[in-house]
Amino acid sequence: MEWSRAKTILLVVLICTNLFLAGNLLWQVSHGWAQQRRAMDQALALLQEDVGEFDEDIFRDLGTQRPVYAASRDTALEKKAAQALLGTEESDTDGGVSRFSSEKGTLTFYTGGEVRLELFTESSLTGEEWQELLEKAGFPMDNCRREEEGEQVAFFQGMPSGEELMECTLTCRTKGNGLVAEGRWLMDTQLRQVGEGAKSYQMVVSLRRLWREEGFSQPPESARESYRLRDQGNGNYLLFPVWQVEADGKSFTVDTGENPVE
Repeated sequence: MEWSRAKTILLVVLICTNLFLAGNLLWQVSHGWAQQRRAMDQALALLQEDVGEFDEDIFRDLGTQRPVYAASRDTALEKKAAQALLGTEESDTDGGVSRFSSEKGTLTFYTGGEVRLELFTESSLTGEEWQELLEKAGFPMDNCRREEEGEQVAFFQGMPSGEELMECTLTCRTKGNGLVAEGRWLMDTQLRQVGEGAKSYQMVVSLRRLWREEGFSQPPESARESYRLRDQGNGNYLLFPVWQVEADGKSFTVDTGENPVE
């Protein structure tokens, strides 16, 4: 057999093999999606039986499965913030608590992500000015939500992908002859994917179980995706996806209650 003919036959065999493997992969993916759709249909039907008719698209429009992320405390970012706000990087550290101080004020970071800033000044700041101040100090403020009430401003941290990061809120206000900002804020935005959250139908099952436990029987009116911050200790955090479901003026946080990382 001539070598050119052998090469042609070998090439045809390789092409056919690749087409077979690609077709098999597409079938598996399509089959998996079909199974999830059926499971979602069944979960929604059971929820309808419990609470009555509602718009199923409020759940179908959510992502089918969100990543789980890990983040760590970054002391370099804390020093950068202290330098920008107080003009110093020298800290008094004890038991995971880092406290920076100067004639301008104090800035304290805690292991669990809590932070407290006190500035010695008689000036007051608007919400926009607070945001600019924190941004210049290295606080990640992209996608954050801001609420203002009088001289008090609250910032709710957002994920890089836009979802709100629950438990991460900074409250800024005037206090005596100074300004105070305190709460919890994730300084590290270099998130590492470490797993995947629950599938949509699993979340609907968890919602149904939660409402039964609460003795609640009103149909859902809206739902959005959020993330929760779980303190793993030693400056390590886990960020896992949850649903925020609204019904009859009440808000429910829904997750499967399982460890999202094996």
